[in-house]
Amino acid sequence: MLLNPYRFILASSVNYPTYVGSGGLVGSTADITNVYWPAGHANGDLGILIVETANQTTPTPSGWTPIPGGTAGLGTPGAYGAHGINMFYRYATSAGMGAVTVPHSGEHQTVHLLVFRGAHSLNPFDAVASSTDASASRTRTMPAITTTSEKCLVLLVSGSDYDGYMTNQFSSWKNTDLTEITELTNLLSPAGTGGGCGTAIGKKTMPGPVGVSTVTAAIGAAGTGFSLAIAPVQP
Repeated sequence: MLLNPYRFILASSVNYPTYVGSGGLVGSTADITNVYWPAGHANGDLGILIVETANQTTPTPSGWTPIPGGTAGLGTPGAYGAHGINMFYRYATSAGMGAVTVPHSGEHQTVHLLVFRGAHSLNPFDAVASSTDASASRTRTMPAITTTSEKCLVLLVSGSDYDGYMTNQFSSWKNTDLTEITELTNLLSPAGTGGGCGTAIGKKTMPGPVGVSTVTAAIGAAGTGFSLAIAPVQP
């Protein structure tokens, strides 16, 4: 008798990681000391710190770890038209985490802090990919990835070099390989040469390919794109 190889996977007790909330959403031309964990966070939650810069290296904040593959940028570092993103992660050690201090990257930085629950406690990232696009197209893309775990929560990040304050730069996030796509944050800052990013999540039930994601930008500008599959806690 032939058995369905996916029968046991579908019946498993694995649950998707869930989004808790966001903090930070701050732009500055100096150290940023007021990046707060969102209300309701708990011991063991996964924090993801996204730092947009003028394509400059962000010193690793105390207690955080760079995400492998979580850095991309374009343009002359520190110059007008340069843009880059550096990402870090850590697990909360209590339900009352203190404010995060993000050391100055050089010219400016815009920070988003996203928090998730139910991520794998040792290897939270199943797949990570990044891309850059120097064009001013309003259709921005995030690269394809292939997941190896069931019930991954895929984080999409679209970075922009646009110099101006905006909370509606990104809209219409799309990927036919993901379900329940939901925007999380959307902020561009005019600090320094300006820039920022938008973020969204979608669910990937079974292991396999996730094609290129797209999002529409209100104003076209050079930028970066990231796709990160957050792996769930295993039973």
